[in-house]
Amino acid sequence: MGLVAERWYKLVERGNVHLLGPARELRKHATKQENHLWYDFLKKRPEQWYRQRVIGNFIVDFYCPSAKFVVELDGMHHSLPQQQSYDEERDAYLSALGLQILRYQNHEIDHDFFRVCEQIASISISRQQSPRLLPREGAPARGPRKCLHLWGGYAAGEEGSRSD
Repeated sequence: MGLVAERWYKLVERGNVHLLGPARELRKHATKQENHLWYDFLKKRPEQWYRQRVIGNFIVDFYCPSAKFVVELDGMHHSLPQQQSYDEERDAYLSALGLQILRYQNHEIDHDFFRVCEQIASISISRQQSPRLLPREGAPARGPRKCLHLWGGYAAGEEGSRSD
């Protein structure tokens, strides 16, 4: 493993071990909006997503390593000046690692969930680094999966639709 790859692994994949406990607690006590985005969309995506992932000295809400993509959900406290300064510092650090950061307000999850999901899916697909996750060009649809939806499941009411 080269020096750059080794540094990347240490910073992104392992992160600060002292933040692993707080990250676990954040997963246990997620907001309604974080749970909605996770259970109703990101968890069902074909690419691997992590929630409350430690990257360096920060904990990000959602992280997709194959797309080098971070999604953050901001509540009311993110409008405070000290929090905005912290967010700017964190975004600069993550951007320097080559990660794309996309931020949403909690009310966007509550009132415009489908648009948020479409944006995340679009960026995630466009940034994929793993060709096995991308559909082959001209690949025929197979069986009842003709109606594959953004969530990686079936459209409601279609043959073989999932009920979870």
